[in-house]
Amino acid sequence: MSLVHRFVHPRFLAHAAAVGLALGAAQYSGLGADTLMAAEPDRQRQLVITDSKGDRGMLAPYVHRKNGIAYLYTSYIFDTLVSQDADGNPAPGLARTWTRSEDGLSYDLELQPDAKWHDGTPVTADDVAFTLRYMAEHPYVFGSVKSLAGVEVAGAHDLRIHIKRAQYGLVEGLFSAIPILPRHIYEGVEDPFRFATSDAAIGSGPYRLAAYDKAQGRYRLEATENHPLGRPRFAQIWIVKMGPDAALQAMSTGEVDVISYLPPDRLPEALGAGFAVETSPSDHVLRLGFNHRGQFQTKEVRQAIAYAVDRSALLETAFPGVAELAETGYFQPGSKWKSEDATESYTYDPARARDLLLATGWTQDSAGRWQAQGG
Repeated sequence: MSLVHRFVHPRFLAHAAAVGLALGAAQYSGLGADTLMAAEPDRQRQLVITDSKGDRGMLAPYVHRKNGIAYLYTSYIFDTLVSQDADGNPAPGLARTWTRSEDGLSYDLELQPDAKWHDGTPVTADDVAFTLRYMAEHPYVFGSVKSLAGVEVAGAHDLRIHIKRAQYGLVEGLFSAIPILPRHIYEGVEDPFRFATSDAAIGSGPYRLAAYDKAQGRYRLEATENHPLGRPRFAQIWIVKMGPDAALQAMSTGEVDVISYLPPDRLPEALGAGFAVETSPSDHVLRLGFNHRGQFQTKEVRQAIAYAVDRSALLETAFPGVAELAETGYFQPGSKWKSEDATESYTYDPARARDLLLATGWTQDSAGRWQAQGG
């Protein structure tokens, strides 16, 4: 069995307590599109989010930066078939309903009948079918359509998606990850990775891209009218480049609502100022894996190395106070896919590591160096 050691790094996000945002329901941790919907008292205000990195590229599926925060910003502009509720469970997005066949080989979807692209063109099942076929030809970094066998359009807002073999997680995975593209915009685009004009950012989401300043790393998003999931919470969203110190100062004067990333050493300052600080697992992991060939083809050798690595010491040295040890299995606590069976934790145990290596024929010289038999 391959051994994998995981370190899960929490991400800090600060916001002014008066804003009262429910931050936990977002994809990629932070402000998800569902968080930005349907709060009538704040309807006319603007939301200002700081980003210490600045430019994340044009907020269009193929040309935004290949990281989670850029995907998140783009999700305000482009809807997916399935969204999330406040608890992170699947909820209607562009698809109003979805039904899995008894054999698990197809899904019937009914789209929101009043969904529109930001240029006023209606969203149809043909757009969804086009997107899935287009992404088979031009793979999208945050979602693969390789599991799909085909798609049938059954009406203006109805379609059937076929998959190659029955599997679970398609709704929470592919249907929730793939941004649906407007066919009338993308159909003639031969290389979407070079398509970065303003038309590339025409989506059907609750916000439209009104302005983008690449040099300043600044975006202005404006609420769309009559979105099928409800009225957007804010009239405008500004995403501005600003370092943590300047952002904390601007938050103190009420000029900033959300700091997208707060370095751990700024945490006391933020809490002392009375700001709410949200933390959530980033799911960015560091892993140590083994091939099953050569010197690592013997399971006991891999186990010995796992016992010889002091993961707690590495954690405290490299990521003091901002990370935690993860389990050695692939799925982590909280995942619905995680087995209830206990897995070996491989706690630091150099004596056990030594015994395993000796039992497999490894030897140790006077300087403490190990080598394989005949190596």
